[in-house]
Amino acid sequence: MILDVEMAIEESLTEEQQELVESAAEMLYGLIHARYIITNRGLQAMYEKLTSASFGKCPRAFCSGQPALPIGRSDVPRNYTVQIFCPIWSLLWNNISSSLHANIP
Repeated sequence: MILDVEMAIEESLTEEQQELVESAAEMLYGLIHARYIITNRGLQAMYEKLTSASFGKCPRAFCSGQPALPIGRSDVPRNYTVQIFCPIWSLLWNNISSSLHANIP
């Protein structure tokens, strides 16, 4: 389940229940992540990832390897997919190439 703890056979979930638990866990993770990102520690972690180009670099030639950032366009879960943002051009990249998302966990 959420913590990968094995359940006894008589306590196992149906496929529908398992999907519901996984969906709720994804939602909870997203909410926790959204709260963490706006804390001092979260902002510092994002700054370090930006300066080390952990999320890739802008593919445009005139950006000279500008580190890019992942960005969500909505607070509503499952509304949009994550996109890559170039701070120099203020552009969002819809199709993330493998070089841009190679380091995204």
